[in-house]
Amino acid sequence: MQDLVFLKKTVIYQTELITGLVVVLFIFRRFVVTCFSHDTQVIYIAAFILTVQFFHLSLRQVQGF
Repeated sequence: MQDLVFLKKTVIYQTELITGLVVVLFIFRRFVVTCFSHDTQVIYIAAFILTVQFFHLSLRQVQGF
């Protein structure tokens, strides 16, 4: 039961994170694209942020938080 609650919280957290990231990248897209030469670099940045968050959540799950 506790695992199910943790899973729900993880899904909600990831959904909020992805939504927030998409909104921020959409709002600041023109600025980010001018700083970086191509749209693909923006995608790489977003993928890196999501990967770090995934490993952070995995570590929290192992530690029992």
